[in-house]
Amino acid sequence: VVQLILVCPIGERKLHAILDSLLANADYEYVQGRLSVLATISTLVAKIPEEILSMHSELLLLFFLTKLASDADQACRTLCAHSTLVLLQRVSDTHLNKLFAIIATAITGGNGAIVGAALQILRISLPEIDLAAQIYVELRSEIIKKIVSLSDCDCRAVEVDWPLLCNALLIFEQGLEQGIDGTLNPVEAFNLSRVFITLLHHPHIWIKTTICRLLNLCVIHKDTKNRSEAQYIVNSFPSERIHDTLVAIVHVLWQLHT
Repeated sequence: VVQLILVCPIGERKLHAILDSLLANADYEYVQGRLSVLATISTLVAKIPEEILSMHSELLLLFFLTKLASDADQACRTLCAHSTLVLLQRVSDTHLNKLFAIIATAITGGNGAIVGAALQILRISLPEIDLAAQIYVELRSEIIKKIVSLSDCDCRAVEVDWPLLCNALLIFEQGLEQGIDGTLNPVEAFNLSRVFITLLHHPHIWIKTTICRLLNLCVIHKDTKNRSEAQYIVNSFPSERIHDTLVAIVHVLWQLHT
């Protein structure tokens, strides 16, 4: 199929029909069948001319987001994430703005699985695409709200919501590590530190591990972007609360160790 599209002159209607057929077959019952179709779509995304890819970019992005949110197989999800990044890197600037607008809308939406998929796409785009950092800065407050709200979930919601919480924590960590607008206001920083300490008791090991890395960043990480002098993130905390926060962190980590 890929060779046919690349070599033979195919009209717009025919190409659209081929893509529709491929996307529909990506829901094949067996994993190997889905992987085969996804590999074909991935190759098309990487090889067809950029102007043609841009014309179909919105359809492809929505497809990858949906598959990333719904497919149970890790290999399928990984291929979708990689293909989405290639798509974002190859389209024109005009279409790139439209695609990131879709991603931003998905992140602020109410479908938890789609929100998680969109956060994952934005996170892997941060080191590669400049526009991703701008979108992250615009959405950071929304991401923080999601972290706080998900930390308050009852036990029944934990098993359902932990992937979304994990994706929100991971992109927040990525933003701090890259120094993207890394300084939090004092109230925001302190409230987040309390949430992080609470999440050290989360039953899922991925959440605990991510939280330990985030606490490490809050205590020792320096924000050097656009500053003449590096500032520790923990210095954003209200001065009277820094001691209490650090004591609480050490206490909880000691409990985990013992």
